[in-house]
Amino acid sequence: MSIRFFIILIILFIPGKIFSQETRDQQFSDSTKTALLKLYEKELNKIKQRKLEDSLMEIIILDRISTLNSDTIQEKVSENENQVIPDPIKEVEIEDGEPVIGVSGDTLFYLFQPIGTLSIPQRAENLNLKLKELFNDDTFSPDSLKIINTGNEIEIYYQDQHLLTATNEEANYYQLTLDQLSLFYLNSLKKDFEKSYREKSFFINLLKAGKVLLILIGLWVLIKLINSGSNRLFKLVEKHKDNWLRDLQYKNYTFLSKNQEIGLIKFLIGVGKWVLIILAFYISIPLIFSVFAFTRGWADKLFDLVWSPFSSIANSIWNFLPNMFTIIAILVVMKYFLNFIKYIFQEIRREKLKIPGFYPDWAKPTYGIIKFLLIAFTVVLVFPYLPGSDSKIFQGVSVFVGVLFSLGSTNAISNMVAGIVITYMRPFKRGDRVRIGSITGDIIEKNLLVTRINSIKNEVITIPNSTILSGNILNYNLLGSESGLIIYTTVTIGYDVPWKKVYKALKEAASLTELLLKDPEPYVFQTELSDFYVAYQLNAYTKEPNKQAAIYSALHAHIQDVFNENNIEIMSPHYQANRDGNKSTIPGVKSENTKIKKKRNQEQTGEDEPVLGDRGQIIEEEIDDVTKNSDSTEDKSTKNSEIEVKEKGQKTHRKNQDDNKKGTDDSRKS
Repeated sequence: MSIRFFIILIILFIPGKIFSQETRDQQFSDSTKTALLKLYEKELNKIKQRKLEDSLMEIIILDRISTLNSDTIQEKVSENENQVIPDPIKEVEIEDGEPVIGVSGDTLFYLFQPIGTLSIPQRAENLNLKLKELFNDDTFSPDSLKIINTGNEIEIYYQDQHLLTATNEEANYYQLTLDQLSLFYLNSLKKDFEKSYREKSFFINLLKAGKVLLILIGLWVLIKLINSGSNRLFKLVEKHKDNWLRDLQYKNYTFLSKNQEIGLIKFLIGVGKWVLIILAFYISIPLIFSVFAFTRGWADKLFDLVWSPFSSIANSIWNFLPNMFTIIAILVVMKYFLNFIKYIFQEIRREKLKIPGFYPDWAKPTYGIIKFLLIAFTVVLVFPYLPGSDSKIFQGVSVFVGVLFSLGSTNAISNMVAGIVITYMRPFKRGDRVRIGSITGDIIEKNLLVTRINSIKNEVITIPNSTILSGNILNYNLLGSESGLIIYTTVTIGYDVPWKKVYKALKEAASLTELLLKDPEPYVFQTELSDFYVAYQLNAYTKEPNKQAAIYSALHAHIQDVFNENNIEIMSPHYQANRDGNKSTIPGVKSENTKIKKKRNQEQTGEDEPVLGDRGQIIEEEIDDVTKNSDSTEDKSTKNSEIEVKEKGQKTHRKNQDDNKKGTDDSRKS
């Protein structure tokens, strides 16, 4: 062995000399270098072979250990326990040994043999430290010490912790067998532990209880200080609130008053107080549990239960930070891109930027559609970076919500699609007077879902866009504000009135009506030749479609006035009973007596009035008197009925005027 070591030193020394000499004068040749390399390789192979032999030996020893029967060893130990073993310490020379001091302070035995890299003093020192640790461990039981025979050596273990090795060399020092020496070591350790426990266990437990009590008192004092400090701090702030606090306001709006600020400060002080109390418990509980060995693991488990959710959340947030920065970058880019798109469409809506075929009123809805698509695209980009987006639960919930939305929003989606179609159809705009179905009014709002109309009675009517798209839309403003809307109304006049006279009267009534245009001139159509009358339709232009109700009311009033002035009777309503033809519906025209009727009959037949004598004259006068009496009676009854009709007509006329006036006011408001 010494020769090999000497050769290795020479090998390590010679190359250094060679390389140093090479750097100085470079005198060695290539053949010398080759020889040295071969020598190095030879020694390295020897070292590798030796390592391989050691590895094989280690495997064989471990295999032998695993095949030993532990029951046999324990039986041998129990047999040896019954033997009387003399005290080997008295019979051995202890000058060369290192004493092992037990936890009781007594010398247990001596160690004489170094093992491996450990010297004898190091072995003794390590064993002393291990014994003290075991004695301070409340869960330690001396009965758990055990012996394991490894062949040439016997090991003493506590559970899985190695304590001591008994060798044949030390057994020779004590003049004992290896089994007897190991049993001597084991009994010495057990007796020392039992003696120490008997002497010190009471004082140790009392000391530990004192430590626990001291920690609890300190915790109680700390909590009292925290409570009193928080109360004093709040009273101090409340005392100086007029000097320290001001109302937090912007212009005329107060965000936080002094009292609200006091409440907020009180809340923050309370939160800080509880944080400090929880922190005090967090520090005290591990200290209490660390006093007793069997409770040392409880604190760790308890705080693992409390802290693990917060730790998991904190770790998730920390791991999410790179993805969060990616999401922020995507959102910032999309925000500025949306601002650019918004600016373009604002310029189109203000007609500063004109695109052929693209109307300014398309700018806002088109921007809304593009904004929705960009937001959806942003969600698609951001979704993979969200925490938990790749989990099956998250994906399942997303699919479930999508199915619910698609099933529950069928009508809403149809209205949205109809709203988009109506937007680009441009059938009306805000403020137009339209008629949709049986509803007439002005458009006050139009969005993707519904359209709202303000009727002429000031009623707000909401119509779904799908209903509008499936029906007809009548827009009075589309051409009415440019070339004019035609206002038309129909009257029925008897055949006895010349049509030219009717034309003139209708045009005169149109000329008297405000908001009807003089140019183009009004015109009249004869729309029907009925059995009892002729239907005349007056047509006139106006550029105020939103005031149709007021225009119609005024036009009808003027038609009645002009026709009454020209003694033109409107044949509406129909008369269902016979009446005296001399009675007219024209106001102010009174009934004539039967004499006039008789005269008309004579004129129609062409007969001359018969010439009567005196007697005839007398008879005629009597007849006239009778007729006058009857006429007077008839006139009285007629007059009474006319008075009643007139009174009713006046009441009805006043009521119609009030209704017309109200309708005109409503139309003007609308």
